[in-house]
Amino acid sequence: EIMEAALEENKKLGLGSAAHHAQMAVAKWNVLHSARAGLTTVEHWYGLPEALFTDRTVQHYPSGYNYNNEQDRFGEAGKLWEQAAPPHSEKWNEV
Repeated sequence: EIMEAALEENKKLGLGSAAHHAQMAVAKWNVLHSARAGLTTVEHWYGLPEALFTDRTVQHYPSGYNYNNEQDRFGEAGKLWEQAAPPHSEKWNEV
């Protein structure tokens, strides 16, 4: 509700908008939610592959994954695309 209200007010003011989606929150609010609410620019790409999941909202994390370890975090972030719907699929048309 807060993000939607902020983007609505931003739009009323005639401003563009940008956001960095928090990796730990993209299961609740991903790029597709932001775009539908009026976000005009996404910083980095967190939230985009999650918007393309067809059978989950949270990525598959291996046992032993440690979010506070950058090697784990960035290594697994790259694997998000393997879990997303294939290009040109029906899910991609939504995004």
